[in-house]
Amino acid sequence: MPSEVPEGWSWARLGDQCQIEIGGTPKRKEPIYWDAQKTGANVWLSISDLGDQKVIEDSSEYISDAGVANSSVKLVEAGTVLMSFKLSIGRMAIAGRDLYTNEAIAAFSPDESAIDNDYLFYILPKAADTTTAFQAVKGKTLNKGKLNDLPVLLPPLPEQKKIAAILSSVDEAIQATQAVIEQTRRVKEGLLQDLLTRGIGHTRFKQTEIGEIPESW
Repeated sequence: MPSEVPEGWSWARLGDQCQIEIGGTPKRKEPIYWDAQKTGANVWLSISDLGDQKVIEDSSEYISDAGVANSSVKLVEAGTVLMSFKLSIGRMAIAGRDLYTNEAIAAFSPDESAIDNDYLFYILPKAADTTTAFQAVKGKTLNKGKLNDLPVLLPPLPEQKKIAAILSSVDEAIQATQAVIEQTRRVKEGLLQDLLTRGIGHTRFKQTEIGEIPESW
């Protein structure tokens, strides 16, 4: 940990500021524990579901009520911060609805008088990436005990909210830029198709086995 921090900031042990819960996986050999048709409401997250979006409301797999009752899964309430901590460390999301996770994902419920939820979302990957954490796990995995021991830097709560708001604005700008890039890519593909089939300035066309092309081609 750095020796100097802004006045009014402090270091804290994550487990002293958050309740941390770990998910589970129903037995794969019991089809009754799995909701293959997604007819129920038991969203079940694995690491592969994390990372594409900040707020997550759906997953590739659902589990049944029997799977909930006969496994170590724990209900994660909407709004809870989620982070992968095994194999792929630091993939993040916020639960957009009540859901469940597997044992490679931890759910963090902070003491709201000490940690802003959005601030927690942004600092957790950095905390997991500390030298202390990676020396302890040799780059392979974390466990609940090590998660509890992670050091987190806590500005005063109002400043946490401002920091989270700035970072959230940057995320929104990135998403908007990515949307523009994707739209531009689609426009380019459409333009390429037109140029390669209709050319430039042609008014007379003929039918071929690949479709309509300029008559002179």
